[in-house]
Amino acid sequence: MKISISRRELFEEVKESITGPIETFVNICINYINQKYSFEVQINEKIRTKSIRSKERAAGILANENSSEKIFRALIKSAKKNRKSLMPILNKVSKPGSASKLSKLISSAEKQTPRMLSPETALALIASCNLSQDDYQTIRNVSIAHGANIFPSCHKILAAKKECYPSDIQITETEAHQPVQNLLDHTAQRILKIDEVKNEIDGYIKRKPELNTNKTELLLRCKWGFDGATGQSQYKQRFVDESNDDKSLFSVTLVPLDLCNGEMSFWRN
Repeated sequence: MKISISRRELFEEVKESITGPIETFVNICINYINQKYSFEVQINEKIRTKSIRSKERAAGILANENSSEKIFRALIKSAKKNRKSLMPILNKVSKPGSASKLSKLISSAEKQTPRMLSPETALALIASCNLSQDDYQTIRNVSIAHGANIFPSCHKILAAKKECYPSDIQITETEAHQPVQNLLDHTAQRILKIDEVKNEIDGYIKRKPELNTNKTELLLRCKWGFDGATGQSQYKQRFVDESNDDKSLFSVTLVPLDLCNGEMSFWRN
């Protein structure tokens, strides 16, 4: 940034003390200097090399010393010189009433912009509609071709699916076993990750300032049962232990019902 200092200021005090013909000479010198010369003071530390904090401080000084209209006019002049691509936008904003219209337009555009589904939501959609991987990829390709990239990729869905599995699952060729406590812990953790549930719990804690915010006890209520079937079709699938077969099936299931604290329910199946 350059600061031009006119030499006229250097002659003001001298001029006031001079009378007679020499005053004419001084005036001629002043006019000549104003037309031909100026001092240029270079500021070594240019604003673009300053830190963000220094830039904000400098911007604050400019804002305090100048009106918003003056700063906006300076922005237009700077854009004409350095950023001509901004001129159409600045010209529209400079018109009376256009700023509020532009703000509403941007706000409505943001609301209408298609939003990407979360991998968990896409996984639930696949499970609900019984979609194969090819079906899902076909739908995703069509939506992308029409400018709506709202479906996450298959590998993100696969990663979300793996997070649905509890830890310490023991699987053999004839049995799948899961410790009940691990299953309950995993189910509770997955429910607590739901945004609506987190908002419900946060709102409840804010309404109860006497509660300990570091520790809140919740109750997960579930139901369980078992079922079995015999006479299943047997295929030519060999087992390591030839005495095993898959003509009969017996399973135990656990279904979460709700998550509460005895006073109110934060999630219900």
